[in-house]
Amino acid sequence: MIRNGVLFGITIILIDILMIYFLIYSPFTDFPLPVYISLSSGPIYKFDPLVYAKDFPVSINESSLTSSNPYYIFIYNSSGKPIEDEILHLLSLNASLISPSAYWTIANLAGFFSNYTIGKNFSVYYLTPYYYDNYSGQPNVSEIYLNISDVYASPFIVTYPPNDQLNYSFEYNVSNLTYVQSFAIAWLSSVEWFFTQPPRAIEWCYSAIFNVLAFVEVNGQFYYQGYTAYIICVTVNGVSPSSITVNIKYPFHGRVLYLPIIINLSAGENIAHRGNTTIFSPTFPPNVQITYYKYTFYDYDISLPINISVFNGTSPTTFIISNNSIIYSTNARNFSRDVQFSMWSYSPYDINVSVATKDIINIGENKLVRQWDPGYIMIVPSSYYIMRTEGNVIDIECLLNFTIQDHILKSPPNWVFNHVPSNYIYKNNYANKYLQCIGYYYGLNRLLNSIIYNFTTNITDERYSNWELLLLSSEISMQMVSNSTALNYTTALISKEGSEYQAFMQLVFIVSWNIWYSIYNGSYYLVNKWYSWEYGLFTGFNIPPYYLGNKTILPYFVLNYTNTSYLLYNIGSLEITSWFYNNISSNDYNLLKINNFPAFIPVPTLREDIVFHKYYEFDGIPIFIRIINQNFTITYLNK
Repeated sequence: MIRNGVLFGITIILIDILMIYFLIYSPFTDFPLPVYISLSSGPIYKFDPLVYAKDFPVSINESSLTSSNPYYIFIYNSSGKPIEDEILHLLSLNASLISPSAYWTIANLAGFFSNYTIGKNFSVYYLTPYYYDNYSGQPNVSEIYLNISDVYASPFIVTYPPNDQLNYSFEYNVSNLTYVQSFAIAWLSSVEWFFTQPPRAIEWCYSAIFNVLAFVEVNGQFYYQGYTAYIICVTVNGVSPSSITVNIKYPFHGRVLYLPIIINLSAGENIAHRGNTTIFSPTFPPNVQITYYKYTFYDYDISLPINISVFNGTSPTTFIISNNSIIYSTNARNFSRDVQFSMWSYSPYDINVSVATKDIINIGENKLVRQWDPGYIMIVPSSYYIMRTEGNVIDIECLLNFTIQDHILKSPPNWVFNHVPSNYIYKNNYANKYLQCIGYYYGLNRLLNSIIYNFTTNITDERYSNWELLLLSSEISMQMVSNSTALNYTTALISKEGSEYQAFMQLVFIVSWNIWYSIYNGSYYLVNKWYSWEYGLFTGFNIPPYYLGNKTILPYFVLNYTNTSYLLYNIGSLEITSWFYNNISSNDYNLLKINNFPAFIPVPTLREDIVFHKYYEFDGIPIFIRIINQNFTITYLNK
């Protein structure tokens, strides 16, 4: 009686599967499914793996960027930045920060969003959500359609960023001079004589106004600075005042020069005799000695010959920059340029000379500027003065010393010239591998999660989202025909045809981002022959109470006394799984038996220790996905 009921149930399931197959399965069809065709009341989701592939969260493995043989450039990090943003950032780095091997590995991968093709082949998967209990409207949709197309990508082939090798020298000479000197015209006016008559002598003296016109001479040109008058008194004992200073402050090219005129006055003594009387008188006019101040400044011609060789890049342009202004640019690969400056010693200034070589590459819809900045050369002048006297002129010479501060990288890192050929890196199609693996399966995980979130109307039921994800993902595996081995997992997904293992792993790839899994490789017996059989245990979700109390619907395990788990595999449905577990011999947990002969081996047993995994690391992609392992023990078997 039970057997007949089971066979009837299996027959109904097969009929359902065949109806679904003929209605919605279009393996590698050459025409799109018309949007207006409604196979059911459920929504149709057109799955675009590129959308999710761009947003895959990663961190950068910094140590790999300077490696000559890098592999893992990125590390999966659920709180990381979108991989597209990180790729664009790394491809804009200059050659001192990233090795050619690392750069081309990243560029290879970048093809997934910059060099992709959407194929014509597609398939539609029909998914039926599980209700959370037997009476509520959760979820609020009865069927879902996934339209999955094929997408292919090729590496983004690009040159290594530009870089320079350079050398330079420094020289200077004095080409000109300029001077600034004080000058004066002086004369006496309003002279008045008077005398005194000491015993046996007469002493004459006089007073006068000492007039001074002040000038500044600049390279032979005189500029009037003012007039000053001083009252002096001249006696045989001297002149009072004996020294006069005319202060001149002359603005000159942003600075103020102090150019005093120092006038020293003196007088001699004349003696005359008239009888017994001696007459003393000072000499007239007084002696005048004028000292002038002179500043001499020099014009320096500075020369900085630079020789540059440019390597790599795509039509790079090299700029020579002085104090933030471009003074020369060229597209030449090898060139020399004599960078010249002129500087007066009265206004010295620092000179910053830098070199930059850059190019622009287009990657997808993005423009990247790649720039080689080897540093800068700083020419720092310092003033010093030499004072000497020539006649009545005190000459102050202002001269310059120069210090060269070398902050420039004359040659790029050794890896620029010693590296593996680019075609060695590009022989691996990382772009397609990434898109076909992470793009599809991380993308399906995100899409199914968003679908579940949208049809779960009660926020209290969100705790069942991982459980719903597992069941919807298993329906994808169960709709695949397992008659042959496909070229790869993605081909099997799009065509709905592949080996049993390829079908089962669709489930693992999709749910492993959220759910723990453990894969079993076993056998099943059919028509006197054993066949390979892959199935898995899954945990890390909450099961609605309705299913926990009804083992005829979905059988489950309890791990470590608290974690519920399902046994799922790719050659039947959950109902068939349930039937098998309802018919397991109570004395042998290692075999699934039908009519007392072995049908499936092995199966998990009570108190068995099982290692579960979270995440799946795909081979052939420069992204490290760390698989987390955890040991669980089966403490209860609801069979």
